[in-house]
Amino acid sequence: MKKFVLILTLLAMVLNTWSQDISSTLDSILNYSFSSLNDSTLNNKTAYSYDADGNRTLQASYNWDSNLNDWIGSNKIEYSFDAGGNRTLQASYNWDSKLNDWVISSKYENSYDADGNQILSVFYNWDSNLNDWVISSKYESYFDADGNLTTSIIYIWDTNLNDWAIFSKNEYFFDADGYRTVQEKYNWDSNLNDWLSIIKSEYSYNADGNLTFQAQYDWDSNLNDWVISFKSESSYDADGNLTLQAASIWDSNLNDWLAINKSEYSNDADGYPTFSTYYRWDSNTNDYVLNAKTYYYFNSPLTSTHDFFYNHEIKIYPNPVSEILYISSPQEFQTEIFDMMGRKMLSTNQNEIILSQLQDGAYFLRITDSDGNILKIERIIKE
Repeated sequence: MKKFVLILTLLAMVLNTWSQDISSTLDSILNYSFSSLNDSTLNNKTAYSYDADGNRTLQASYNWDSNLNDWIGSNKIEYSFDAGGNRTLQASYNWDSKLNDWVISSKYENSYDADGNQILSVFYNWDSNLNDWVISSKYESYFDADGNLTTSIIYIWDTNLNDWAIFSKNEYFFDADGYRTVQEKYNWDSNLNDWLSIIKSEYSYNADGNLTFQAQYDWDSNLNDWVISFKSESSYDADGNLTLQAASIWDSNLNDWLAINKSEYSNDADGYPTFSTYYRWDSNTNDYVLNAKTYYYFNSPLTSTHDFFYNHEIKIYPNPVSEILYISSPQEFQTEIFDMMGRKMLSTNQNEIILSQLQDGAYFLRITDSDGNILKIERIIKE
């Protein structure tokens, strides 16, 4: 039986009756699952808090316990900001049912340059045995004169050497309009003492600057060349609103593209999303099958639709991955991982994802924001 997901977004609205200016902040999200169109069950909720400047300082998630008829804590994230509004600290907690309290699990500490570009992010895990923070990894970023991210380098803390060990890097290239056109990922080979090509992504845009095409290539060491593996195509209406996004993988045996999934979006007269529909490809019926629907409710204008649906600053590493996948993002996010058949394997909002339970192979990772909007789709390799 199909299940539908309904997201009700409750907005806390501040109204200035003199100027009639309306500002609003996201207060909470309630998620329901439907076993039928007339039968829903409360699943979970996420609540948010803000400081006086409108910066989100807290995101807490709870699961509904139908036996206790009450909310049970799941995880929360606390944020701190500097005077410029830059996020300097992100701390994650998990709910401990035995202690009946939140328990710290990890944190990010971020540094910025004079232009507000995030140039360093250091990740720590909390060690309950040592009762102290244990450094794990760091992410260094470099920008050009226009503020475009050109290079990012990931280091892993080597406990044996008690020092940083270089792990991987990404290089980014832009067109004359400042749109990212190519991203290349390399892993460091300590034996060869050199960089090894891993993955390359290419991006295309329409005349309005909307992302219309993304292709991903894997490096084939036998051919010593890039081999295409994945593509994502997007369509927009006359107002520049995203209406369709479809993903496919390249089958080298069939020498053809195989559909994986697609999402369709509807917008109101003002261009704000009203609902999105997610389909997965069913190879048995050779057609798309409805997987989920998301409904959006707003009472004030949003950010631009381009920023609303896309965030190119999300970092995902390592890829390929053997056990733990790290995700760094300047905003809150939800991650879903699907196998090649479109089946959801896991869902989380954590920055560290343990993948040891997954079999080796290729998967698709979909990252959405707190309102369910797709921010990034990427193919990952578990090995």
